[in-house]
Amino acid sequence: MSNLDIKHIDCDGLHWEKPGVVSYCDIYNVGNLKIAYKYLKRQPIPWIDGAVKSSMTEERLVKLSLQLKGQKYNPSPIKSVYVSSFSSLRPLALGSVNDKIVLCVVKLLLHPALEGYFRESSHGFRDGRSSHSVLSTIHNQWLALLCFIPL
Repeated sequence: MSNLDIKHIDCDGLHWEKPGVVSYCDIYNVGNLKIAYKYLKRQPIPWIDGAVKSSMTEERLVKLSLQLKGQKYNPSPIKSVYVSSFSSLRPLALGSVNDKIVLCVVKLLLHPALEGYFRESSHGFRDGRSSHSVLSTIHNQWLALLCFIPL
């Protein structure tokens, strides 16, 4: 994995092997895996491996770290289930607890590096932004535009 320069290091206690650079050893760092575990949301149904968030122990995190370090980690297949959403069914992808932790630690490590590349108008899948924030932005811009149009 190539190294990626990051601009800011200020992510809730995450540890970088080389300050300012994201590398593979940062992903299998047990401390970083613990932080990623804390970010997981409690899920009402068990993950695909039958586990729930509270079943993750420090021993399992160390085992996950060793699997990642030895490059022996294999993600579980995703299970798709359908949940009712208003008047229709929508698919929901379920992975394992380990997969969710690995994905979360990668996101937490890369987030500071990549955030600077997004446009201010980009709202999808970004912290503190949503479809509601983009609608609010559009609404405010239209109101500002209407102030300059003579009626």
